[in-house]
Amino acid sequence: MHFRNIASLLLVLIASAGCAAPDPPDPGPGPDQGTPTAPTPAVVEVFKPTNGRQCENDSVPLEEHAAELQRAGVAIANSRTGMVPGIDVVMQLCGSPTQTANYFSINPADLEKAEAIGFRRASETVVARDAGAM
Repeated sequence: MHFRNIASLLLVLIASAGCAAPDPPDPGPGPDQGTPTAPTPAVVEVFKPTNGRQCENDSVPLEEHAAELQRAGVAIANSRTGMVPGIDVVMQLCGSPTQTANYFSINPADLEKAEAIGFRRASETVVARDAGAM
């Protein structure tokens, strides 16, 4: 009886193995499509350090940095607070820098405006740090 169950299971597995459809081949760019280009990102992320110190309540609030961007004519899609890019370890000691930053997702067309008032593009900072570590 045990042999019959194993044989039946093997038969079902073999029969169902051919049911998956193969992936279609990648046609690549057609003769009139040219070289594919990378899409323009919908938003870019910029950041500015909060300049806070541990055990103090002196970090620049998210709302204050948001107001700076808005005064410069930069529309904000999203915002958050996080670590400064490239900082992997922070010493825990009152009075030491917090290494936090306020991040904002903005339109790529507004990047120059944001950089003119001290914001930096987050992804390029991380890429530059990683490239230097090689």
